[in-house]
Amino acid sequence: MKRFLFVMLIVGGISVPAWGGDNDIDLKNFIDLTDPQGAFEDLSRDMGYALNLIPLAPAEPLGITGFDIGAELSLIDIDQRIPYWVNSVSDREPPPYLAIPKVHVQKGLPAGIDLGAIYAGTPKSNIQLIGAELKWAFIDGSMVMPALALRGSYTRLLGVDQLNFQTQGVDLSISKGLPFLTPYGGVGGVFVQSETKDLPPPSNLLDLEKVNVALFKGYVGLRISLTFINFTAEVDFAEVNSYNFKLSAGF
Repeated sequence: MKRFLFVMLIVGGISVPAWGGDNDIDLKNFIDLTDPQGAFEDLSRDMGYALNLIPLAPAEPLGITGFDIGAELSLIDIDQRIPYWVNSVSDREPPPYLAIPKVHVQKGLPAGIDLGAIYAGTPKSNIQLIGAELKWAFIDGSMVMPALALRGSYTRLLGVDQLNFQTQGVDLSISKGLPFLTPYGGVGGVFVQSETKDLPPPSNLLDLEKVNVALFKGYVGLRISLTFINFTAEVDFAEVNSYNFKLSAGF
């Protein structure tokens, strides 16, 4: 328990300077852009990469008695100089990266199935996120055979009154367990639906159209297991990269 409290303090300490209270998602300044619809599409794409469910787990199943519960931190590399980010935060000074802390719980079920859920709440920001995942390891893996798994996922943005935003994801992953180490990787797609609502004046005159976009990504990661404590690091490669870390307990 002390280790988890330590991790949460670290997560909070990193996140606060990276994403301050004046950096709430707020589209009131979109009226100043020359192409608000194009900017909204670009912003929705970046947010799709940032707010989809990050696996942070190998392909191999947890097993019917297995579980994993941990604290995560995702760092999403954005270009804070581009107009659609400048005009999407309340103080017009977005950070060089988004730092999003999360709690991630996964439970093993029969037939190689794992069920998971996440909650994210960025300190001093209106960004909150919930999500769920269902992973099926159709090849469990063995001493010589790697594990292969399919995953479906869903996330929904909360706390941002001006946006209806959600993602659905699907990916195929592979992993190979070694003593204390499990490298893994995968490829997948993310499907984003983003729609404005209740924009304040004068941005409510823009009449921005709903955005539906399909994104693609690849990822590689490594889990280090020390008895009941696991450390996992993962990099997701796409138009917008993310760097993700998890400290968890489980078996």
